[in-house]
Amino acid sequence: MAHLYTVSALLSRMCALRDGGRRHPNLAQWKEEAEQLSAEYSADYEELKKQREESKELFRIQAQIDSVLKEQERNRTQQAEQQKKNDRNIN
Repeated sequence: MAHLYTVSALLSRMCALRDGGRRHPNLAQWKEEAEQLSAEYSADYEELKKQREESKELFRIQAQIDSVLKEQERNRTQQAEQQKKNDRNIN
């Protein structure tokens, strides 16, 4: 993902009138570097999409676990209340 900053630097250099005393930069080098950075960006973005999908799945699982835990807590609370009522009725 650090390549995003180098794209910005590349564009800045391309827009400069002078670079190291030369009036015109070597366009073939710029194109090659731009293509390389574009390929790296695409690869990084594909990896990011995979990680995003994994995160979504983990959040779905977490929500399901939280739901089950809340239901269990409700059941325990109801059972405890029912036990208290039963104990009062026995006494």
